[in-house]
Amino acid sequence: MKKKRFGLLAKIMLLTGVLTVLTVSTSLTVNLLISHHNTQEAYKKSCEDVTDNIESVFFDQEDLSTAKSVINKIIARYNTVKDRYYDLSQEELTKYSTDLMTELFEPAPGTMGMDYEKTLRKNYYSQAASRMQTLCANYRVPYASLNLYDSENNRLIFLAHGDLSIQDNENLVGLVDDDPKQWEIDFYLNASIDNQFKTVIVEDTVMSYNYVNLDIDDPSFKCFVRGQYPLTDINDSFNKQLITELIISFASAIFLVIIYGIFTKLFLIKNVDRLSRSTNKFVNMMKNDEQLEIVNSSIQTNDEIRDLSDEFTLMQGQIIKYVQNIKEAEHIEEAFNAEVGVASRIQLESLPAPTYFAKNIELRAFIKPAKGVGGDFYDYFFVDENHLAFVIADVSGKGIPASLFMMRSRESIRSATMNGNSLSKVFHKVNNSLCINNKEGFFLTAFLGILDLKTYEFVFINAGHEKPFIKRGNMCKRLNIESNFVLGLEEDFEFVPQKVQLKEGDSLFLYTDGLNEAINSNKEEFGYDRISKALLKNKELKDNINVAVQDLETFRGEEEQFDDITLLSFTIKKDTVSYDYLNPTYADIDDLTDKVNAYLEDHLDIVILSKIGVVIDEVMNNIISYGKTKTNKTLTVSIEKTRGGATLVFVDNSHPFNPLLKEKRTVQENMEDGIVGGLGISIVKSITKETEYAYSNNKNILIIKF
Repeated sequence: MKKKRFGLLAKIMLLTGVLTVLTVSTSLTVNLLISHHNTQEAYKKSCEDVTDNIESVFFDQEDLSTAKSVINKIIARYNTVKDRYYDLSQEELTKYSTDLMTELFEPAPGTMGMDYEKTLRKNYYSQAASRMQTLCANYRVPYASLNLYDSENNRLIFLAHGDLSIQDNENLVGLVDDDPKQWEIDFYLNASIDNQFKTVIVEDTVMSYNYVNLDIDDPSFKCFVRGQYPLTDINDSFNKQLITELIISFASAIFLVIIYGIFTKLFLIKNVDRLSRSTNKFVNMMKNDEQLEIVNSSIQTNDEIRDLSDEFTLMQGQIIKYVQNIKEAEHIEEAFNAEVGVASRIQLESLPAPTYFAKNIELRAFIKPAKGVGGDFYDYFFVDENHLAFVIADVSGKGIPASLFMMRSRESIRSATMNGNSLSKVFHKVNNSLCINNKEGFFLTAFLGILDLKTYEFVFINAGHEKPFIKRGNMCKRLNIESNFVLGLEEDFEFVPQKVQLKEGDSLFLYTDGLNEAINSNKEEFGYDRISKALLKNKELKDNINVAVQDLETFRGEEEQFDDITLLSFTIKKDTVSYDYLNPTYADIDDLTDKVNAYLEDHLDIVILSKIGVVIDEVMNNIISYGKTKTNKTLTVSIEKTRGGATLVFVDNSHPFNPLLKEKRTVQENMEDGIVGGLGISIVKSITKETEYAYSNNKNILIIKF
């Protein structure tokens, strides 16, 4: 069984309940605190009213003089007995204090009118106590007292009080408080007409003090009224009420949360869970690449969840339609890419092979479109037996339109050149032809040159193309030539040809601007200097192409290729001889071997010469055998002396056949497998430095280096 999740809505419900409880309890607590504070303030006001009105009630004009006289006598009597009182121990003080302090209110022995004075004192204090009780009752203050403060001895003497709970007030008169608080002492000492009120709450009791301005003979004594209102009962009641209301609020909140939870479960979570399941099912279909279909949530309530479900159903339909469109687009793109791939192969296959040998000429080429197909092209072909033409061109734009214009341009140049026209006339015809119906405004830069294979004179014409590099020994530079206008934009333009005299060992390197204008991640161009340095690195012709491409890839790094790149390079070989055979036979094997030995005997030792003899025998046998059905079969063998070695090139016009595709085997492997023969090409590969095959201009080309 799938474990039930504690979902988001459940968490929201729990959080809502907690917040509800906190809100209700906080509101009740705040209200209780405000009520409690207001109650305390009311009691403080009552105490202040008692102390504020004591003077007008207790000391009216009639008995003011009597009060002053009595208080002065009490002070005088107090001064006579206080030393005995303060000398008592704590135990004695507890036992005798009442009897002793009663003497404060008894006339001194031998005083005239003693009974009268005693009666007067008693009547006065009874009247004072009664007045204070009435005052406390009026302001609902439980306790108030009239006091004297002895500042020299830090003592507080009770004169009269209005404690409603004590019937015999006289028994308390004369008691002495010998431990007043420090804040009381500060108030007593600093009390004056300008500073006569103080109200505080101490130990759950409201205490209000009022200084009474009497003309007392002894300045060390001051008269005060003190009102007290205990808050213990109020605080206890408040605490009980607070706890009760908190319990009620928590219980109510929990009840509301339960009701809210039941409601949410029935009307919200259930629908949201349905919506969640339908969403997950649809998403899983997408993840698993299944056939998409609309998943209905089956929500019947008329609320926002129903609206959300309807919107999700609508979204599913849109997603299904979008996915279908994407798949159709992918199929179209795949078909288009396949067609572009076919077009690219057709385009590249229409070009001659990237490797070619013609007696003393070695040629290499390279092309890489920026897209599947491109507008660059190269071409080479024989105009006649002694003249070889080279073409490299760059069409404006990229992609299929440029490739179509490229095919049209290439055929026009080749056709016009093969008809024996001069180079000026070739480009004049091609240019006018390309200008016709060229609504898109395509044009191309092109370089066309014809090499005389006997004199090595190279006649060329440049239509806005990059200037080629010439490599001669350890020198490599761009040819200093003039450039004509591009092809395809302006009719009847007169193109001017030029020429340069080449010699054995020279190499000419042609290229499109995709090479020199290639950039790296720092937006730096590859440039002409890097091309020159790359060409100077090589030792053999094919390295002109390989080194340039390798240096370009290293320079560019991860930066994307933005333009087509085409390279064409040829070299006039030196120290080269060639031998031609028409319909070669097995007898020609010995003839060729003798001629090669005669040409190389002063250049190579007998070991290498014997290996060359083995190779000639094997290769000639292959050419003769696979070309038996070919009539007018021709074979040209070129031999070039190289440093410490030699290069043999076999060129024949027989059926396409690449002998290097045969598996390289040993005699031991043949014996183990019971195979007789078939070791010839394996022997050739094992005794030579390098072997290479190409099929170009309907000819097999096999290059073998020692």
